[in-house]
This record gives sequence, structure tokens and C-alpha cells, in this order.
Amino acid sequence: MWRFFVSLVLAAAFVVAAAQESPQLEPIEFWTWQPSGPDLAEDYELSSNNQRVVVRRFSSGAETYQALLNAMKTGSAPDVVRLEYAFLPLLQRENALLDLEPTLPETAAADFPAWAWKEVSVGRGVYALPVDSSPVALVYRSDLLERYKLTVPTTWAQLAKVAEQIYTASGGKVKLFNVDSRSSLWWLALTQASGSRPWLAEPPRSYTQRLEDAPARQVAAALAPLLKRGRVTVFATGSLTEARALRDGTLVMSAMPLSAAVSLAKVLRVPSNGAKYRIAALPTGGSADWGGSSCAVTAQSQQPLAATQFCLWLSRDLGAQLKSWTRDGFLSVMPTFSPDTPLALRGFYGGLDVGSVFGKLRGSVQAQTWVPWLPLTDAVYRQLMRDVLARKLTLTQALERWQATVLFEAKKAGFNLR
Repeated sequence: MWRFFVSLVLAAAFVVAAAQESPQLEPIEFWTWQPSGPDLAEDYELSSNNQRVVVRRFSSGAETYQALLNAMKTGSAPDVVRLEYAFLPLLQRENALLDLEPTLPETAAADFPAWAWKEVSVGRGVYALPVDSSPVALVYRSDLLERYKLTVPTTWAQLAKVAEQIYTASGGKVKLFNVDSRSSLWWLALTQASGSRPWLAEPPRSYTQRLEDAPARQVAAALAPLLKRGRVTVFATGSLTEARALRDGTLVMSAMPLSAAVSLAKVLRVPSNGAKYRIAALPTGGSADWGGSSCAVTAQSQQPLAATQFCLWLSRDLGAQLKSWTRDGFLSVMPTFSPDTPLALRGFYGGLDVGSVFGKLRGSVQAQTWVPWLPLTDAVYRQLMRDVLARKLTLTQALERWQATVLFEAKKAGFNLR
């Protein structure tokens, strides 16, 4: 009997010791749109000694940011949220994000590319950690270019010329290029890859805005006649209509971010009708980050230190980076990350090493300045593009009106810019 009693005591002591070694930590809530979110949360729990992460899925874009602002009003914001770089200044201005700099290691900035660190820095604070980059490139049908004896355009002027040639040769059935009339981020990525710098920050918290600077005008001059004559498609980038047009051969190429190029391969799965999909740099040879995102801790987090540790892991851990790449098509910002292209993706793009292509483009991404009135900028863009499609304005006229309208409305809202 006494032996049984001793065994029972020892077993109880073991349970208590195990509980002390692996305490049950309060979970942190993580909002993200990435499909691999739940798997990443599980991986982190295993690697962090039982720190649970509860995932809530959202779509990227305006839905996430508006949902976060609404949650802030009711005191129900999550601990951590995955945010696109472009919207960080907006949420920082609304006091929705925690400044991470006081709790980060002193060497944290040195671990990331300078352009990525700039994108998460607003004023004197650091309001997120860089996670991924989505440089924009051309996805195109090389078989269609071969059929019409044409090559990939290397300048915007050449793109305009090739677009006319392919439209004429196909009897109007095939259009070379897609213009996204619904997202200003598409336009900003294209023009910034061409050297445009729409905003410059000037301390303390003032800005210069030039949405119609010389590189932007150059792109507009090339695309304006094509829009006027109906020589391009106007689908939302990454949409099913765009994917079907590429599949059916009525569209030859589209400028899209990495994640959209990966999604295209997942949607279409196997090239059909002799289609040969390839990826190339934009006509200027450079690139810009459209859909890149960061990991931010909200100002209402009940566990800011635990939330910050999760963000550090998400941005630095090789396993998390590989899973984000293979499952979601998100390319890590870390210069040391050199992904292999998944076999399915390589097969879709004719053996092309997509990881290597976008790794090189990642190195050409320029540091960008984002502004808290970006939703206003985007709303005006969509309205003006509707006027362009209705033939009420040319693209060049719309560009000038975009600059004037956004400048006026942003100043009226109290922003310090010129």
C-alpha cells in the first residue's frame, strides 16, 4: 500500500513540475488573410513553449483596416494584425498601433533591408516588423508573343506600340496589357518602378505630393491612347476575369505582384491550349512593392511583449518564411532568404525558377513613403478612372486632376502637405 502511495505522490509531483515548466499561457489573437495562418500559429505554439495563437481570417485591403478601427472603438482589437505597409501611417495616426521600438533588440533594424525598415517606421517610431515583399512584374503568354512575332516590351513606349500591333494583327480579339482601374496601388507600383516618388516626407510630419511627376506622366502618356481606343483590358488584378482572359488568350500580359502570380498558377493549375506562361521585369526593368505586409501589435493588446515576440518569429523564422512562400506566395524580405520554386509553380511557368526571379526583383524594390490619406487617394483614383473609361477624361488629364483633388481634400482634412 505504501508503495502505491509513494508512486501516486511522485506522479503528482511530476505533473506539478511539468505544469511549472510549461505554464498555460494566455492566447494572443492574430488577424491575417493568409491561408497558412492557422498552420503558422500551430508551429509557433510548438516552438515557443505553449504560447497559443488564435487566428481570425480577413481579406486584405480596406476590409482589414476598417474592421480594426471598428474593433478599436469597442475595445475588442486583436493583439497582432498582418498589415500592408501602405496602410501603416493611417492606423498609426488613429493611435491603433503600438510603437515597438522600446521593446525591440537594439540590432533589430540591421536584420532587415533598409527599404523595408523605412516602410514600418512612421515619424520616430517603429509600428510593425517587415515580413514579406511582393514586387510587381509582368506575367505573360510567351506563346502569344511568338505567334505574332513580337517580344516582351522593355519600355513603356514600346509597350504602347506592341499593344497596337497585336490588336491589329488579331482583328481586335487579343489585347496586350491589363490596366487596373480599381486599385491605385497598382498604378503607384507601376509608376514608382519607373522612378516616380509621389510623396516625400519632411519633418516634422509634413509632406510634398507629386502624383503627376515626370515618371508618372511618362507611363500615362503611353497608356492613355490605349485606354482611349480600347486596346487594353481593365480587369481587377488577380481577379478570375483576368485569369480567364489569360487562359483564353484574349489577354497577353498583366503587371501583378508575386502573390497574384502564384495565385494565377493555383487557379489555372495546368496551362491549356498550348499556353506558355512566363515572368519578366516591368518595362523599366525595376520593381516596386505592392502587396508587401508587416506584423503589427495593436495599442489594445493585453500581451504586447508576447505579441512582439510572435512578430519577431514571423519575420525571422526560416520555417515560417518557407511556409508563407510555398503556401501563400509571400516572399520574405530577409536578404538571406533564397526560396526554391515549388514544382507545381515551376511547371506552370515552363521550368522558370520563380523564386530566383522574384528574389532579384526584391533587390530592386525602392524605399517608399506612404501617407495616412491613402484611402482618400484610392477613392479619387477609382472615380477618375471611371471617367477615363467613360471617355470623359484622358489618363493624362485624370493624373493632373488626381494630384489637384487629393492635395485639396487632404489639406482640408488637416494634413500638412504641399
